[in-house]
Amino acid sequence: MNAAVRARDLRFQYQRGKTFALDGIEFEQAPGEAVAVAGKSGAGKSSFLLCLNRIIPNFYRGEFSGDLEIFSESVKDLRTFQLASRVGLVLQDFESQLFSTRAELDVAFGPENLGIPREEMGRRIASALEAVGMENFRDRAPESLSGGEQQRLAIASVLALAPELILFDEAVTDLDPLGREQVAAVMRQLKAQGRTVILVDYEPEDLLMADRIVILDHGKIVAEGSRDKILCDPALLIAHGIRPPEMAELFKELKVSPFQLDPIAAARALRNQNWNLQREVLDRIRSADEEKEKRRGELLIQARGLEHVYPNGNQALSGIDLEIRRGDFLALIGQNGSGKTTLVKHLNGLLPATKGGVKFDGREVRPELISELGRDIGYVFQNPDHQIFSNRVYDEAAFAPRNFGFVESEVKQRAGAALELVGLSGRENENPFLMTKGERQRLAIAGVLSAQPRVLIFDEPTTGLDYTEQQKVMDLLQRLNREGKTIIIITHTLWLVARYASRAAVMARGRKILEGGVREVLSRPEKLKEASLIPPEITRFGLELGFGFLSVGEAVRALRRGP
Repeated sequence: MNAAVRARDLRFQYQRGKTFALDGIEFEQAPGEAVAVAGKSGAGKSSFLLCLNRIIPNFYRGEFSGDLEIFSESVKDLRTFQLASRVGLVLQDFESQLFSTRAELDVAFGPENLGIPREEMGRRIASALEAVGMENFRDRAPESLSGGEQQRLAIASVLALAPELILFDEAVTDLDPLGREQVAAVMRQLKAQGRTVILVDYEPEDLLMADRIVILDHGKIVAEGSRDKILCDPALLIAHGIRPPEMAELFKELKVSPFQLDPIAAARALRNQNWNLQREVLDRIRSADEEKEKRRGELLIQARGLEHVYPNGNQALSGIDLEIRRGDFLALIGQNGSGKTTLVKHLNGLLPATKGGVKFDGREVRPELISELGRDIGYVFQNPDHQIFSNRVYDEAAFAPRNFGFVESEVKQRAGAALELVGLSGRENENPFLMTKGERQRLAIAGVLSAQPRVLIFDEPTTGLDYTEQQKVMDLLQRLNREGKTIIIITHTLWLVARYASRAAVMARGRKILEGGVREVLSRPEKLKEASLIPPEITRFGLELGFGFLSVGEAVRALRRGP
C-alpha cells in the first residue's frame, strides 16, 4: 500500500547528545490522514518532524540511520530544498521563519523561490493569508504583529507552498481560541483537498484535529491509537506530559461510561442518568469566593483613561481603567492583538501613555522611572530567549541584584534563593542555552525574582511547555502569590486562569470589556465571545447544569447521583 510517510527503524543521535533523540521509530501514515505526535518535552517530536524534510541529518550533525520514504520515494539522497515543494514545516520557533519587511513578502518568499508564475503566486498569497485570518495584515511589518499574529503569518508562509505533506510543530501554541479554530478549519480544508498533516501538540483541543495520536517517549513510540481512544485515557496522557480533556477526567472520577468528550453532551448525559448538583456544596464554593474577594489588599496599581497609539497610527489601547490590589493574581485575557502586552508595558514604564496614565503605589509611572520601578515590578517576557543572555545560570540569576548595586554576598544570597525557588539549585554552572524551554522559562523567572519585586508580570508564561512543565511554572506562581507577591499574567489559556488566578480582565480591540472574579468572568460566555474566547470545558459543562465550575474537583464534589 502506498504511504504518505513510512519510517523504518529511524534513529538519530545529535552530535553532542548523550542518548538517541529518535530510537528505532516505526511509523506509517496514509495519504490524507491527520496524525498528532505528542509527548513530553525532549521526547523526540520535533526531531522526528525535522527528519521528514531532511533538515536532519543535512543541517544537524549526528548519527543517523534507518529508512524513510515520503510518498513512496526514499529521501535518503535528497537535499532539503528538493523536498520544499512537497513537505512544508511550520517551526516551533515561528519567529525564525519571518524575516521580510512586510507580511505578504514573507508569504511570497517560498513560491517565488519555487519559480511560481506571478499571477499564481498572487493567488496563493491571498488564499494563504485569508485561510489564517490575516488578509488585512498583508502590508504590516511582521515585527509589529503580536505573537499570535506572527504565528498565523508563519503558517500562511507554508500554506503558500501548497505542499502535499504539512508539518505543524506546536504551530498553534500562541493562538487564541479563534486562531486555533481558524487553524483547525485550515486542517479540515487540507484534509478535504487530500493533503496529509502531522501536528505536534500538547493540548487536547488541538489533538482533536487529528484522526490518530502517536505518543513518543525518549525517542520511542510508546502508544498510538484513534483520537478518542487516546484522549479517553487520562493516566496515559498525564504520564506523557499531555493535558487530558477535563470531561475524560470527570467521567473517570465519577466512574461513568462511555466517556463524553464534548462538555455540553457530557452534561446532558449525566442529567439523563439522574446526576444532580448539591446545593450545600455550591453554597460553600460561593462562600469561599466571597472570602477571597474580602481578603484583597490595598490598591497598588491604578490605570485611568489609559490610551496608547503606536507611531504607525495603530491605537492599541482606548480608555483603559484598571485597579490591581496587593496580593491579586490577575489574568489579562483576550484575543491576539487585543492590547494585553501593550497594557502591561505601561505598568512599569516600558511604554509612555498617549493619554491618561498609571499610578504605582500612589506615584505616577513614567518611562524615566524604569530603573527604579524595576526593583518593585518584575517583567518576564513571553519568550525566555528574549530575556536570557548570560552563558551561566548563576550569572543570569545574579544580574538584577548586581545591576542594582548590591554587595556580592547579598547577590549570592538573592540569586541562590531565586534558583532554589524555581528548582534550578545545583545547576549554577550550566549553560542556559543548552536547557529545555521549560527550564529556560524558569531561569527567566529566577532572573526577575532575584530583584525581590513586589509585583511580577508574566507574558504567556506557559507557551511551548508540556503539561508537566506548565503545572510546575503555574504552581510556582501560585506559591509566590500565597507568599504575598502580586501576580499578573497575560494568557488566552483559560484552563490556567480557572485553576490559578483569582481575578480576570478581558481585553478586546484595545478596550477592557469585562473584569471581576475568575468564576464571574468565565461564567459569561456571551461576553467572552466578543473577545474570541471560550470558557474552559469544565466551566461550559457546569453552566449547562447551572453553575460555572473552575475545576474537575469542584464538579466531582458537587455532583451526586439521585435515585
